Amino acid sequence: MSDLYDNTQLELEEIVDQCRALAYAIVTLDNAQAKDLLGYILCERLEVLNLALELPFTDDDIAVEEEPLAA
Repeated sequence: MSDLYDNTQLELEEIVDQCRALAYAIVTLDNAQAKDLLGYILCERLEVLNLALELPFTDDDIAVEEEPLAA
């Protein structure tokens, strides 16, 4: 039963994707009750995103993408 919930910390991109999906669902659905419930979930996800953005960064957290060398 312990495999039902993955407690792995989400990356910022994953949280943003969840927020976008929830916002899209809220806009496209016709059911008012479903919209209301998804709105509460979206608020919770936005709070998680806000907290994640407030965490201090270390040098290990910053990924530098190198551009390919021109031939």
